Amino acid sequence: MGELIGLYHLDRDLESLVKFVDSKFGVPESIMLELPTNWRKHQGRLTNEKYFHRLAEEYESRGTRIIAGDKNRHIVEPPLSEWLLDLEEKLRNGEWNPNTLTEWSKEFFGVVGEILRYKFLLNWNMLSPSKDRIRNQGFLEAFNEENPEVIVVGDSHARYLKSERPDVHYTYFMTDSPLNHFLHARDNIFWRRVAYDSLQVSPSSRS
Repeated sequence: MGELIGLYHLDRDLESLVKFVDSKFGVPESIMLELPTNWRKHQGRLTNEKYFHRLAEEYESRGTRIIAGDKNRHIVEPPLSEWLLDLEEKLRNGEWNPNTLTEWSKEFFGVVGEILRYKFLLNWNMLSPSKDRIRNQGFLEAFNEENPEVIVVGDSHARYLKSERPDVHYTYFMTDSPLNHFLHARDNIFWRRVAYDSLQVSPSSRS
């Protein structure tokens, strides 16, 4: 039976999570992450949340099988403009060479605007209870089909998986920082309906 780890995926805590997983499991045979099924195609995308991509790269380099658990991510994913996709392609190929400062500024601020638009629409979509249910069902399908040794997902998804699979051991992971203690207390007061089996408080990577 896999180990379920729920957390707030803050980039500053990634190193602490890796140390915890290493200390408890060594190198897992398989790990399910909050990644869409086409995550490899989207590596390096400007709009990517880097946390789970970096986690996948870390463990894949050690021979761990990466399982993309966010099978229904498309339900909340806003479309990207063709302009941004073309610019990303130029950046990857080293072909972005603006000739003037004006051209550079126009495209730079255009990218910032596109990313802000994307983030706003993504967060808006994630507020939809119906879309959240569909996403969670995708996590459950991946979990049941792949039987991963370790599962690392955002805590709201971890709570859902625990509610559907009460037999799995569920650890809430956080670092010993004021922000994480606040988030943990807030969730316990307002939203937590499913209890975790273990609480792991690791030293902060930035302590």
